[in-house]
Amino acid sequence: MASPHRSAVDGIDVLCEQHRTIRSLIETVRQNSPAGRLAHFDRLVAFLAWHEATEALLLRPVTRSDVLGGEVIADARAVEESRIRATVAGLTHVDPVSREFRRGFDDLARRLIEHLDSEERYEFPLVRAYRGKDSLAAMAAVMRRTDAPGAGNTATTATALAGAVINPLASAVSKVREVVAAARR
Repeated sequence: MASPHRSAVDGIDVLCEQHRTIRSLIETVRQNSPAGRLAHFDRLVAFLAWHEATEALLLRPVTRSDVLGGEVIADARAVEESRIRATVAGLTHVDPVSREFRRGFDDLARRLIEHLDSEERYEFPLVRAYRGKDSLAAMAAVMRRTDAPGAGNTATTATALAGAVINPLASAVSKVREVVAAARR
């Protein structure tokens, strides 16, 4: 998968581009045949883990420390993210060709879209208002040094999907931490 943030001006632009990618991946899962649904779902889960790790390490500390009322905003997003992770985890035990998976995925998609909308409506404008252009440009520069997970980086069987929830998150957090540490040097 190509990096989703090459034309971004600042860190918020990068995150908005990632949100567009997530929305696109949701539609790809929805529109795919039941037989091909799992591979596309795996890509969504891996991308989402990488995206959330990026936000946890680069956006949420800024929200908490710089934005008036930022603790409340960040905590609300954390609750949404926890519910999303629980929904993903619940889908790991469901056959991706079943109607139950489809219903569960529709619930996941709804939660994701609401979460993305909340970030774009409540968090991003405030971070932009409280942070200067140079700071947000630096955030984008750090984000550009991390790469979205590509095809072939995720599990390919329903049994291994549980690993796709945890492993991409762990590797995404590790990669983002490495890039953040290098940028601070």
